[in-house]
Amino acid sequence: IDEFINYQILEIYSDNIDWPHNNIRYWRGDDPASLWRWIVYDLDASFGRATRGYKNDTFKFALAASGKRKYGATPLRQLMKNPQFAAEFSQRFAAHLNTTYEPDRVIEVIDSMAAAIAPEMPDHIARWKTPKSLTYWQSEVERLRLFAELRPGYIREFLRKRAKLSGDATLTTQTIGAGDVRVSGVLVPDDYSGPHFKSLP
Repeated sequence: IDEFINYQILEIYSDNIDWPHNNIRYWRGDDPASLWRWIVYDLDASFGRATRGYKNDTFKFALAASGKRKYGATPLRQLMKNPQFAAEFSQRFAAHLNTTYEPDRVIEVIDSMAAAIAPEMPDHIARWKTPKSLTYWQSEVERLRLFAELRPGYIREFLRKRAKLSGDATLTTQTIGAGDVRVSGVLVPDDYSGPHFKSLP
């Protein structure tokens, strides 16, 4: 369940519209007692690549009750009927938005990946004629940065709307001495502070 929640959060956050009717893979070891794990792949239709971008409510795909996404959305849709699961899902999403998908962190990853391939882009464009120019490629990288910056605010609003939540409260922790703190299963840094949903455990 924990890994299923993390998997759903990643797909929803990233705005992967080629899912959950497609691009679903999972695996487990040969031992019949081993747990199923989710595989994330084929994210070329994410980060607003084929939608309204950071404003797109990907929950409508993840919770679809009809159409081509219905079958793939069934597990999450059914689990969200359980109030305990729905609360855990929402608060874990908040914790990930404050850590894993915190804008500065995501932008740092984008910048690192862009810097690694930037020296090769002129030769790539010359050979394959795509993207159409270096300037266009740079604008696409900037679009990714904008998605990372603005997506968390929209995700929080989508969660509030679906769970009919009134607002947020700031959760702050302080680590003194040895030890770690986990918020809804997410390892958070020392002196963590971030918005979480009111009225949910």
